[in-house]
Amino acid sequence: MDGAERIDRAPARQPRIVILGGGAIGSVLAAAVARKEGQQAILIGRRDHVRAINGNGLTVDGMFAAPVSLEAREQVDFPLDDALLIVTVKAGGLEAALTDVGPFLRSTTAVLLLQNGLGIRDLALEALQGTAVPASHIFIGIVAMGVTFIGPGEVRCFGGNIRVEPDFAATPFFDLLSDLPVKVEKSRDIARDLWTKLLVNAVINPLSVLLQGHNRLVAEVRFDPDRLHQWRHRRRGEKARHPHPGQRVPGGIDQGAGSAETT
Repeated sequence: MDGAERIDRAPARQPRIVILGGGAIGSVLAAAVARKEGQQAILIGRRDHVRAINGNGLTVDGMFAAPVSLEAREQVDFPLDDALLIVTVKAGGLEAALTDVGPFLRSTTAVLLLQNGLGIRDLALEALQGTAVPASHIFIGIVAMGVTFIGPGEVRCFGGNIRVEPDFAATPFFDLLSDLPVKVEKSRDIARDLWTKLLVNAVINPLSVLLQGHNRLVAEVRFDPDRLHQWRHRRRGEKARHPHPGQRVPGGIDQGAGSAETT
């Protein structure tokens, strides 16, 4: 990274963290940041979700006992000077989301992409061509969290973590994400972590479901035929209690109503 373009100094003003994408992952992250003392978080999401949060706060089951107060908006319509823009929209909507926010980016903006996909950085660089944000201020991270969007103003979190590339960890913005209920850590090898995550999503988690166990069962160090037998025995007992198919999701991964983002 060019030293002249690196984010190697603290922002000139109190930095804001803007989370672009009010789904389950973005909502959990926004609530975690908002609960950190002295930190300001703004969540960008859909109208019904935004209205519920601004009216009654954001409920995060499994993380906070009471609703979290934070600012929510339907769009970015303000300059992002000295701001960290964390983008959590789905990969399919990334280009459009970045195009919309482009006019508000500044040379002091940092962009952290959390889409868990190959080619995400290249897609973002293309979408952000001609904007004020330098290419060296665009970073990627990997999300491994079990979360569910219950409904407007409410999400559920089952825990997890976020790994960011080393270049982002070297910026002052990384410190803003320290000591959160959601662990944000530096990746030693972001490319390797990305491929590992893709393997987990594409192979290991589906196999775990087919074997009627929890996510990553087949990847555990202690996995062996005896453990598989135990899981099958337990599932036979559950099926005996719930004989009608379609009532339960194999492996106990039913995460409630709404959309699940187990990444």
